Amino acid sequence: MKTTTIQLGLIFIAFFIGVNLIPLIGQEKTTDNKAKINFSIKHLGVTVHGVFNPFESNYHCNPKKVSESFINLKIPVKNISTGNKTRDKNLLSDNFFNENRYPFILFTSTSVEKISLEEYRIKGKLTIKGISKEITIPLKLSFKDETNDYMILKAIVTINRNDFGVGTNYWLAQTCIGNTVTIQSEIKVFLTD
Repeated sequence: MKTTTIQLGLIFIAFFIGVNLIPLIGQEKTTDNKAKINFSIKHLGVTVHGVFNPFESNYHCNPKKVSESFINLKIPVKNISTGNKTRDKNLLSDNFFNENRYPFILFTSTSVEKISLEEYRIKGKLTIKGISKEITIPLKLSFKDETNDYMILKAIVTINRNDFGVGTNYWLAQTCIGNTVTIQSEIKVFLTD
């Protein structure tokens, strides 16, 4: 069985979800300062990009029994960055994430399913601001060289911020900010025997 040495380039899924999608091989608990959860959302018709970095992940994967695999994420809300300190401060306030009351975004997988050799589906519970919703994250993987020394894992998922109470009581968010958040990531996972 192979284990992973994780070197995450652009990590995972935008906005809150960012599943550190290394759950298909090995077992690990990690906080990696290079790991990022990227997200994008429309603001006045312009796409705004942001990141959560770092975060904790805990996973176990059994390639022979994928159904026994799991992944858990703990994402500190305070680690949000959109490249605009004023906007980031507002996102941490009770207008959006209310970081003082809800300091973490959590993801707990409930199942990992193999669709094909290159496609998997991770189902789980996403909790933001104390509100939990079931989500499904499609995952595609590929080997990028002939030696199969590493894999590339890609995922894209969308969520509705209103489902989690993010910005729902703030008039400006309801009039100027889109409801759909796109979460997208690509990670490089190095494999060793």
